[in-house]
Amino acid sequence: MKKFLRIVLLSAGLLIQTGCMTAPLGQGTSARSLGSGKLSFDTNINIYYDPNRDQGTYFPNVQLGYGLNDNLDFLVRTELETATLIPKYSFINASEGFSWAGEVGLSFIGGRTSYMIGTLISAKLRSWEPYLGLRYNVVNFDSTQIDTTYFQMPPDLRFTFFSAIPGFHYWLTPVTAAGAEMVLLPPSDTVQFKRQQLYTVQFKFLF
Repeated sequence: MKKFLRIVLLSAGLLIQTGCMTAPLGQGTSARSLGSGKLSFDTNINIYYDPNRDQGTYFPNVQLGYGLNDNLDFLVRTELETATLIPKYSFINASEGFSWAGEVGLSFIGGRTSYMIGTLISAKLRSWEPYLGLRYNVVNFDSTQIDTTYFQMPPDLRFTFFSAIPGFHYWLTPVTAAGAEMVLLPPSDTVQFKRQQLYTVQFKFLF
């Protein structure tokens, strides 16, 4: 429990910085659980390229995880001013081979709460671990904190969109992995994105 509290306190400390005002869009995890009492620490860099300006924008974020039991993980993901709490349950949980999980998320953005529900599959193949996440996102904005980084035009205060997130981890050691993923944003009736892809480079450490 002390480890769990440290996760929450460390994540809260990161909120004093500035950053993207949507929820973190990346996945950052496979369908396998961490295991009871285990910790994870992930560092991620989201890379967004704007072809109109011929320049890239980079957003760092951190994800901390704690295994509440053998199948249930609690994740805290921060992208500076945004904090997202994600319980993830592994329905199929294999140390090697296929795994399947479900997740829900609450994101706190400038005093408003956004929501996410998703499913996630992965396959552990020795050192390689490809995964795919599918999410439905409900975003609530404060009118003074609209983020135009990803949007073609200012969104309504409330909008929804789907996202698909293919990615992989490559395990350098049993407790250290490097990986990458792509966030795919299909067209939405309620918001228009500047670009339909976002890329992430990540490093994962287990304790």
